[in-house]
Amino acid sequence: MIFMFVSSFLINVKKEWYKKLFNASKNGIAIFTASFIFHYFFPSITLYDLYNPFLLIILMISTLLYEILTMLFVFIVVTIEKRKFDVNSFISAVTSTKSAYLTVFLGIINVVLFYYTNLIGVALFTFLIYFIRPALQYRYIFDNELSTYTTFILHILKQMDPITYGHSERVKYWTILMAKKMKLPQSEIRQLSQAASWHDVGKIEIPLNIIDKPSKLTDEEYALMKSHPEVGYQLVKEMHFFKKFLPVIRCHHEKIDGTGYPMGLKGEEIPMHARIMAITDAFDAMTYDRSYRQGMPLKDAVEELLRYSGTQFDENLVKVFIEALKDKFGDNYEKYTKELLSEVS
Repeated sequence: MIFMFVSSFLINVKKEWYKKLFNASKNGIAIFTASFIFHYFFPSITLYDLYNPFLLIILMISTLLYEILTMLFVFIVVTIEKRKFDVNSFISAVTSTKSAYLTVFLGIINVVLFYYTNLIGVALFTFLIYFIRPALQYRYIFDNELSTYTTFILHILKQMDPITYGHSERVKYWTILMAKKMKLPQSEIRQLSQAASWHDVGKIEIPLNIIDKPSKLTDEEYALMKSHPEVGYQLVKEMHFFKKFLPVIRCHHEKIDGTGYPMGLKGEEIPMHARIMAITDAFDAMTYDRSYRQGMPLKDAVEELLRYSGTQFDENLVKVFIEALKDKFGDNYEKYTKELLSEVS
């Protein structure tokens, strides 16, 4: 408690005295209360207590109590200052609670190390964490910057080419639906959702009169349209944010039989994420209205996916996508209506 109180003053050097006092007090009160509860049930701890489930329960309760108190103090002050319920403060509090449970886990490791190695093990572990922490912070910064760039490019797309913007957002919806059905890790689903936003970024360099053309494209116009995967790849390949989903940008028009573009990849030469995007991209293109044609019903689009399974699309992934549609809309997804697309949009 004393450490938390003093360090709050030392860390917040440039803040006004009453803000430093507030930070120190909320930390001191919260950790004192949590510690009091914990020590009431466990006045002393032996190594054998670490295998006691009740210890873990009390640790979790104490940690949650500490976070709730800290959050409550801050939330009350922010609410009074803004005179309204502040959603961002609430979200920040939930996020910090996750970090608190990581701290509990690290604390248990330190207890075990101290029992067996005294201060040497604790010091070595702390030294390692000192180097690991920047890597975790970098990941957090990376995710935030990626989100910022994605928001920016979507804004540009929306202003320059609303059709491509809407298409990208719907492809993201179908891609997430499919990825969840595949039970992919949450980090991979997040990555795929970002890739969906960027998959047609190369169309920025395609003239709008070609993208919006109500009649059939000429051979020259079609060749220019087909260049957008490679153009998009070249636009972002040097940016470290996009390393993971460069294959999606470049390969989402490749076909299983090798007749796709731009590289003519075949079968599993096509990265899995690009094979997923090929299905969701084609599905949205078939079902949504364009300037030159009406979108087809979901039932007809599904039949098209099945017809070209094994040639244009990965057969197994098509089955997964259809199962995802059934999970979402029921076995009678044939009754799909145009109203649904407005929800997806």
